[in-house]
Amino acid sequence: EVFKIKNAGLKEIGGHRVGDLYVRIKVKTPDHLDKEQKALLTRLAELRGEALEDLDKSVFNNYLKFKGNRDFDQ
Repeated sequence: EVFKIKNAGLKEIGGHRVGDLYVRIKVKTPDHLDKEQKALLTRLAELRGEALEDLDKSVFNNYLKFKGNRDFDQ
């Protein structure tokens, strides 16, 4: 995803105009999590008030299968 922040870029050489800043966001998700890591992420979600029971496990399981991991519930 690329975001544009107006007037936050570099100043024009010899001028007064300021350009726009473009920021690219890349999110890298872990390929493999051990039990302790899964527990920590679950605890973080709980502390943030995220409803884990609302998680669509079928979509998440499809992602894990695509990445070559085991089923989410194991």
